[in-house]
Amino acid sequence: MRFAIKRIEQGWSPDCEDRQVEPGEWGVLKLGSITTGRFREDANKALPSSLEPRREYTVRAGDVLVARASGSPALVGKACYVDRVTRHLLLSDKHYRIELRLDRYDPEYFVLALNSSASRTIIEQQLSSAEGMARNIGQNVIKNIWWSVPSLETQREVVSYLKRASAPIQSAEAKIQQSLARLDELRSSLITAAVTGKIDPATWGRRGMTERALASVGELS
Repeated sequence: MRFAIKRIEQGWSPDCEDRQVEPGEWGVLKLGSITTGRFREDANKALPSSLEPRREYTVRAGDVLVARASGSPALVGKACYVDRVTRHLLLSDKHYRIELRLDRYDPEYFVLALNSSASRTIIEQQLSSAEGMARNIGQNVIKNIWWSVPSLETQREVVSYLKRASAPIQSAEAKIQQSLARLDELRSSLITAAVTGKIDPATWGRRGMTERALASVGELS
């Protein structure tokens, strides 16, 4: 892979606030932004207003990002392609950004290949640090992975095919995430109502309110 990679850079991890960025603010990516294999810009921490953002680490559409370190070996080396980004976000020092030779590699194909079982085997065999501690990989682990490299046309055909094949799964995942968010909102509102005395927890469930609330969540499915 060293012949497909032009440059690998590591980000910056200042002390951040334990909340997501608001419009106009800057934030730093959390590991969860990458480790599902798809970019999640909502996994971020707000940069304190007292700190000036290091704009050279700005995350942009088209970036290839890799998890450099994690407490879970299964998550180290996970890659994602940034298809779009709508917030001011910075790369953390737990991530690598890989700049590819675009005349040889399609970025989305690179991500698929790096997340493949063959690559995962190589990566997990070369993790550093002791069991139970944060695990990480050096840049050479990625550079020394061997792959056969099809033509750019073939790479793009593979990416297009897998996007079509995985579309129903991604749609189902999105609905599940929406339902989980609604359930979390319901849980928070129930706790608030019980604490403030607006409902009696002992009798509320028997009045059918729970079923109606869950039914509204189920409408998303």
